[in-house]
Amino acid sequence: MVRDEIGIVDAWIDHAQAIFDFAYFVDHGSTDGTYERLVKRARDWPGMVVLRYLDAAFAKRDVLRLACDEALVNTDADWFFYLDPDEFFPYASRDELAARLQRAEETGIALFNWRNCYLSTPTSTFGNSAGFRQVRTSAIGKVAIIRRIAADPSYEVTLGAHSVWNSIHGAVPPDVVGELYHFPIRSPEQLWRKVLGGTRNFLRARMANPGSGVHGHYPALLGTLATSPDWQNVPALVWDYGERVLNRPARVDSSEFEPFTATFVGVKAEARAQETEPADLHDILTCPKTLPLLKQVIELSAPSLIKLPDSLYRIAGGVIVPKLNLADRTFSKLEHLEDDSITLPDLVTALQSAFWKIGDPAASTWGEHIPFLFSLMTLFRPRRYVELGVFGGASFLAACQAVRATGTQASCVGIDTWAGDPHTGSYASDVFDSFVSKLRKYDDYAGYIRGDFNEALPRFEDGSIDLLHIDGFHTIEAVQNDFDSWLPKMSDRGIIIFHDINEFHADFGVWRFWRSVRTRYPHFEFGHGHGLGVLLVGEACPLRKPIDGSQVPFPDGLANDFLQVIFGGIGKLAWEQARPPKAAALQGVGSGDMAGLRARLVQVEMERDALLNSTSWKLTAPLRAVVSKLRR
Repeated sequence: MVRDEIGIVDAWIDHAQAIFDFAYFVDHGSTDGTYERLVKRARDWPGMVVLRYLDAAFAKRDVLRLACDEALVNTDADWFFYLDPDEFFPYASRDELAARLQRAEETGIALFNWRNCYLSTPTSTFGNSAGFRQVRTSAIGKVAIIRRIAADPSYEVTLGAHSVWNSIHGAVPPDVVGELYHFPIRSPEQLWRKVLGGTRNFLRARMANPGSGVHGHYPALLGTLATSPDWQNVPALVWDYGERVLNRPARVDSSEFEPFTATFVGVKAEARAQETEPADLHDILTCPKTLPLLKQVIELSAPSLIKLPDSLYRIAGGVIVPKLNLADRTFSKLEHLEDDSITLPDLVTALQSAFWKIGDPAASTWGEHIPFLFSLMTLFRPRRYVELGVFGGASFLAACQAVRATGTQASCVGIDTWAGDPHTGSYASDVFDSFVSKLRKYDDYAGYIRGDFNEALPRFEDGSIDLLHIDGFHTIEAVQNDFDSWLPKMSDRGIIIFHDINEFHADFGVWRFWRSVRTRYPHFEFGHGHGLGVLLVGEACPLRKPIDGSQVPFPDGLANDFLQVIFGGIGKLAWEQARPPKAAALQGVGSGDMAGLRARLVQVEMERDALLNSTSWKLTAPLRAVVSKLRR
């Protein structure tokens, strides 16, 4: 039974194919490509059967019983093994394993004791590599049963497949015939998940039974990890893994392990050093599999049990959440996504999202593009959204709203000095305070870096951003620098959007930059709301691909015309309904209101200049001159 084991499943299939005639894999709702990989490998191995189990409940005993019954009916297998993908036989051949099984022919139950192991470095893909193994074998292992036992309904393999139970005689002692190399921890993220899960279970057991002996070392190990989250802590968890031991140490003497080379029959690949697993503590603790465990531990134990870096987290209502200030964070490269295509139903859902009510209107010239941003976030589902130039947060908060509404596992980072520039004027202090106040409700996945764009640049690895919004200082030199500096940070599916591509006021130069850069990439553009350019910079961007296998690429001229008509109309209507009435802005004017009025003044000036430069204004000039003379 497997779930999200993409890094090890190929090695295990290679190993199983070298030993067994048949293999039944039950995939429990994998989301990382494991199921698709199993299906692909099964095409090359006639004895491999892939089943899916989608119930959220972990009914392992019932599911494996069903798989065993299927194998009894459809195969002539003599022995049945219950193995996990992190367990490997240390024998040189299938024949050597078969010889050991002969020792258990009489009882029909063979036990292979675990020898707990770990590799020298965390891996993204398991294979032959240097590692360490526990000097002694564990008291725990995995059973294999002969066919006559498997077919007898009075026998049951217990949960975990560590023993066999008979309905009449009770526990049936097995014959210990060999050992099984067990690799329970292969990445830093997995290390944290195991320790957090163990701590949670310990705390629950202690609440139910104060004398419980369930892995009492986990809280101590968690405290060690919180101050030293290094791979050197792996031995403390791997040592005696799975055994009920009270007062275990949080650190283990090196004499408990010995070095060895992990080479197993059938396994072809070399283990790759960690590449795709989160390397940053923040990424590890806030990933979708880890964060719920972390919150449960805090809720069960009170915050004093685990000390986390003050610069990264805060405790709110007994729950741990990241701090909004992300200045000390680093953002790692995003993984390549194999299947990232768009279907017609996806497009319909995205268009529907344009009609969402704008939840956080703020003074801005960007408001008419928020419905398009809702649709883009729904269709594209970026894993990391970064905004250069936030001001009051109209667009940034809209992106945060879309992440919550779609349930996307994403992070949003806003970058600004909140000091202003020659185009916007200087900001009042409460512009930033108001933005932070509104951002609080999104603090589980969003935050800000207060500083210059170039200063924030080193916090992001190359390939770490899916969607970038550039809306800073609007001279052509500034926007060119922002684009050139941040382009390497884009993932292979990346999109960059630019505001004010239709603004010709004063020394605004975005329009000049846009006319140059759009010739190099597929793009969309909108004329309303001072203009918005959407540049598809990633070679694997799903918006570059035809929808539902059609031959017409998505970003063609007709599609752009259609989107302009749709979002031009929706944008104007939505923003008129969302923004505060103009009269209200004149009452009780404070410093934050002044900043909003200043932004409105810039908008009015832009509208005035657009009118003065329009063809209709020029054509009616003689008529206005005549009217002026008549009035005089």
